[in-house]
Amino acid sequence: MKKLLLILVLVATPALAGTAFFKYERTSGMNKLCFYDYLGSEVAITIKVTQLCPLTIQV
Repeated sequence: MKKLLLILVLVATPALAGTAFFKYERTSGMNKLCFYDYLGSEVAITIKVTQLCPLTIQV
């Protein structure tokens, strides 16, 4: 039973995180949306309009 549980935990564990690189930003009200490229996919985060978008993020 312990081996089965260990296998399930290992399968359910996500892959190692990667780095996404800044593409562009868009302002929406009092928020800023920062868009990033991660292995060909687009990832977005929301920050305050007064902040700067980080050049890279961990996803």
